[in-house]
Amino acid sequence: MSGGRYPITIREREDPMATEKRRSARRRYKEEIDFEAMIPGSKMPRVTPHHAHCRDISQGGLGIIIGFQPREGEIVKLSIPFKKGITLPVFAEVIWTTAEADDFRAGMRFLS
Repeated sequence: MSGGRYPITIREREDPMATEKRRSARRRYKEEIDFEAMIPGSKMPRVTPHHAHCRDISQGGLGIIIGFQPREGEIVKLSIPFKKGITLPVFAEVIWTTAEADDFRAGMRFLS
């Protein structure tokens, strides 16, 4: 069939780097980490530690998969495996969350 009966619209794809907010490259990091939500204004955990699965990590933060939805803006304490038998305690802020299958994905920004 010719004659333009079914016009095709071609749209340019959005440049993913145009909306990228990361300042450093992320790397795949498939480790299980401990996750503790914090009481606002306190350094005491609000709940018992949970386990989360890390997806990727960068100098600025990390992405995790967890069984509940953390609140955006919440401060959390993470225990990140560094070397065999050594974990690094790190504080981070929940920047975004989204549902994924039966779990949730979350983006965390490390606090200095």
